[in-house]
Amino acid sequence: MELRYYEPNKLDAKYKLTDDSEGAIMFVNKTAPTAIFINILKIEDDTEPLETMIHEIQHLLYRRWPMNSTATVLKIFNNKAENTITSPSIANSNLQSISKKYQVGTNVLKWWEAARVSEEKASPGYISNLNEKLSNIVAIRKFFNLKPGQLITVAMLKPYINRVKVNINIYWFLLGWASQNFPDLQQFLNDVNDLAQKNDVNKTNSIEPNNQNIT
Repeated sequence: MELRYYEPNKLDAKYKLTDDSEGAIMFVNKTAPTAIFINILKIEDDTEPLETMIHEIQHLLYRRWPMNSTATVLKIFNNKAENTITSPSIANSNLQSISKKYQVGTNVLKWWEAARVSEEKASPGYISNLNEKLSNIVAIRKFFNLKPGQLITVAMLKPYINRVKVNINIYWFLLGWASQNFPDLQQFLNDVNDLAQKNDVNKTNSIEPNNQNIT
């Protein structure tokens, strides 16, 4: 792997910026399959540089050695909100159920739904892009300092769902949850955690593993 530092107005013509990468702090490009491009004008503004780097490394790995099959990931992220028709009454019932079970205000969940609609309109398909979701997941695991076998939990995500705390990868991950019409959060996380588990690793069910970064 190589790191290529660049200024947006001086990037080699071979690696022209796309709409998605124009404002990016880091990005990868299929024409340079082992490189991560780093915007020297923006990198100092990144408050989560290690997670951003891990996010981009996963993209490079996914293109050559995907750790999960497309079919497996599609069972979790397939943008149901855009691909199926859900009646307002069913959608509202789902929000009420999530709100009651996890003590999250329906107004908060409606905020996430509005954000989903806005982001989907701005960049169709990005929210549930499988490569992006896997990058979000590995970055989130690093952010919480999880070891193999330790799980992302509801307790970890609740401050971010309630918008008390902010993290860019968690933001896009939760929009992926919203794109599935807010399925039961625990079951959703069970499926997500299974993507990161190996058969020979014992799962740790502790809500707060002693190495967890919760700041």
